Amino acid sequence: MTLLRRIGLFAVAVIVLIVLSIWSLPWTIPLVLAIAGVDDVTFDDLAVGFRSARLDGLAIGDRQQQRVATIEARYSLGGLLSGRLQQFRIDGLEVDAVYGDGVLDFGEEIAAAEDGQPDEIAFEPTLPIMIDELLIENSRIGVETSFGMLDVPFEGRASVVDDRVEFDLGMSSAELTAEDQGTLCIGFELSGSLPITGEPRADQVTARGRIDMQAADVDLIRRGQPVSATSVIDLNLVDGRFSLAGPLEASGRFGSVTGNLAATVELDDQLKPVAIASGDAAFDLNGIHLEDGALDRGRIALEIGGPLEGLRGSLDIDLDGLTASLGRIEVLGIKMQRVFDIALTDQAFEVIAGAEGKKTSIDQVRITDGDEILLESGWFTLQWPGREEPWLRFDLDDRNVMLDWPLEIDPVRLDLVDRRFWARIEDLALTLDGSPEGLESGAIRIRRGRIDLPSANLALVGIESDIPLSGSGLSTDRRIPLAVRLVRPLDQPRLFTPFRLDARIGAEPSTVDIEGRLTTKSDPAAVLAIEGQHDIETGQGTADIDLAPIAFAAGSLQPANLSPILDGVIDEAEGGLALNGRIGWRDGELSSDLALLIDELGFSIGPARLSRINSVIRFDGISPLTTEGDQLLSVGLLDVGLPLTDGLVSMRLRPDGQLAVDRLTWRLADGEIRAAPFTFGSDVQDLTLMLTAEQLDLNELLRLTPLDELTGEGRIDGTLPLTIGEAAAIDGGELVATGEGVLRYKPSTVPGVLQAGGESVRLMLQALENFQYDALKITIDGRTDGANAVGLHLKGSNPELYDGHPVEFNLNLEGSLASLVQANIDNYQIPDRIRERLQGFER
Repeated sequence: MTLLRRIGLFAVAVIVLIVLSIWSLPWTIPLVLAIAGVDDVTFDDLAVGFRSARLDGLAIGDRQQQRVATIEARYSLGGLLSGRLQQFRIDGLEVDAVYGDGVLDFGEEIAAAEDGQPDEIAFEPTLPIMIDELLIENSRIGVETSFGMLDVPFEGRASVVDDRVEFDLGMSSAELTAEDQGTLCIGFELSGSLPITGEPRADQVTARGRIDMQAADVDLIRRGQPVSATSVIDLNLVDGRFSLAGPLEASGRFGSVTGNLAATVELDDQLKPVAIASGDAAFDLNGIHLEDGALDRGRIALEIGGPLEGLRGSLDIDLDGLTASLGRIEVLGIKMQRVFDIALTDQAFEVIAGAEGKKTSIDQVRITDGDEILLESGWFTLQWPGREEPWLRFDLDDRNVMLDWPLEIDPVRLDLVDRRFWARIEDLALTLDGSPEGLESGAIRIRRGRIDLPSANLALVGIESDIPLSGSGLSTDRRIPLAVRLVRPLDQPRLFTPFRLDARIGAEPSTVDIEGRLTTKSDPAAVLAIEGQHDIETGQGTADIDLAPIAFAAGSLQPANLSPILDGVIDEAEGGLALNGRIGWRDGELSSDLALLIDELGFSIGPARLSRINSVIRFDGISPLTTEGDQLLSVGLLDVGLPLTDGLVSMRLRPDGQLAVDRLTWRLADGEIRAAPFTFGSDVQDLTLMLTAEQLDLNELLRLTPLDELTGEGRIDGTLPLTIGEAAAIDGGELVATGEGVLRYKPSTVPGVLQAGGESVRLMLQALENFQYDALKITIDGRTDGANAVGLHLKGSNPELYDGHPVEFNLNLEGSLASLVQANIDNYQIPDRIRERLQGFER
């Protein structure tokens, strides 16, 4: 039985007592109260007269949690007989209660139901009595909470004027005092009128009032951030519309919030809300600092209206200098201005970003591990495309949350430890499905993405992927598809032609594995397969690489089709290439163990033609590309006009991009040509080689001259300075016989170049029929791809001429080195050690 009903029953008992007998109080009061069911009431004094009755020191309940200092009734005897009091005054009403676990406990008054929720309080039947004026004075309610004691002093008045009841209710200063948590004070005033009989309709009730709140250093959530706040809300009820409006100010170490709240609610005849005529709220935020974020300045404005089953409105958000911390991810300096459409029905709450709005800018994003910054971005912007479909929906029935957030990321610089790259995503969408308790599923959709890696000279253009999410993050039960339309170099000229990457990525809690294929448009058959794994905890991983054999042929695939930088540098290629091995990475550094198969490769480079190149070259670095120590190549022919065959090259690719040749040997004229060590890059112009000749066969060299029937015996040593520019040329080549020998020249017909030589030429021809030389020197000058100036200096005698008298003469002729080429290349054999490496390559 509620306190108000007990007081009402007491008023009835007073009337009954007066009517029955004023003088039989000692034994009639307990009897009447017992009949009324009030058997736990005590009082200090009772005085009853013909015009008034007074009860002092009333206490109800075993623990006397409900007390009244004075209850006084004023009446007339005629009014009593008709069930009417002139005035009923309650002075000093005190009620003690305890609030906890969602239950307000007045002792035996309100108890928790079986489901843990408080029982619903029903309205009591109307008491059979009419009171012209009801006064409540000097009263209070004290509620013990987990935060402290809430003390609520209140008073009120209700009086009958004609056929209406006019009322005033005031709560001067309800105060919540929490130990070391500040003080919260709330004042409340309400006055109005309503019909005296029946259930009033909304348009029959009028009321106006005010709520005044003052908070001083309140820290109810005990996070070390006390808040001071003030708010004055005006209330008004007229013509079936309830409105409230007023300012709000709050400040503290967290910053400050100022704003205004205004709303008008339409009520039905039963005083139940049916619609919001207008709802407006606007708040300015300044210098906000919270544990997981901060905000320099912001404004949030809300407008909403319509029937309760279909509310619609807009949410205007303007933020500047927002910082958020999401675990190891920090987002700094967010600037955002956007207007959202919102809709609230009895089924769902939806947020729609219909208009384009301004771009959201972000100063920086960081990913950290303790004090170490793993990834850091520069300034960038986000575009939030407008669309009519909701990007956020909360289903009120099953509490399901759906997020479909489309974005566009403008170019952003990213620093990964000591490496920098740039990224852009023109179409990024985040979809989530779950509940307020957690994520159930989701996905990140990437379209038209791009990443530039200057340190690796790579650009990844047209990135597409669908990344599945689960409640714990990345979904580990499905592989993530990744497609990159173009992987190409950033710099010009480009080192390789663009290719396409198609891959699938598997994400485990501690590892990421990938398998994919790289294909080129120029040769779809040129497929590079990749399969690898990355350890997230150690930051290291490996990938196995296998390039199917590539065949070059005239009029078909050429190196320039795969590497544009070779266009105009390497032509007329033939033969094949293949690649396999493994690359690795750790702490941002790349390593490799790759083997490149060169199979009977031939090509032209500048004025030179190389044929029948064979080798297996191993690379130990990939960025930059470097070789593992000295690598051996066999070259069937290097034709720079001077036909060098049976070449064996020991070389290495240095980190600076230069090719260092440490040893280079060739066969020429049945002898050997050696080159001094040299280096060169991709530009082979103006390369000078000092070639040293050893034990060349004189008879082979004499083929350089136009004297077809000139033969000789002996061995030649010397030097051949070879310069390779737009053409190849020998400047000051000199070959000298290592001992005595024989020259023979007895043509059937004297060449035209000698017929005009006169007597001296006739004597020289006679000597050369069997010339036994003591000294012989050949000089060669000029371009190697055409006629050369060949000088022949001889000293010796012909035993059959002038009794072997010694003679010395010079012969200057034009020669051609090209005549030696075919005879030497036809006999070329791959060296055994090169052949063993070719056979050991895994194709």
